[in-house]
Amino acid sequence: MDKIAELIRTVALLSRQEIDGWRSHGPIGDRIQRGFVTYNGERYAIIRDDDRTVLAFTPREWNAFTDGVDKGEFNREAGLTKETAE
Repeated sequence: MDKIAELIRTVALLSRQEIDGWRSHGPIGDRIQRGFVTYNGERYAIIRDDDRTVLAFTPREWNAFTDGVDKGEFNREAGLTKETAE
């Protein structure tokens, strides 16, 4: 359990910092930022918003998420496609 606690502390510290390496998407006030932290040989994705809400993704979760984005699975929810009548 100590390794998980250490990872959580690392993510929490990184999420509070204004450092190089964060990629920002969207206008201030409605943006999200993405960063990565390597822990125990694995690269974890960290997402935060302007309110500093933080989400951390394991490598497997991040790969599944980005695969879904690449396949357009979130386009309708993001308003990128029009609703079709059924």
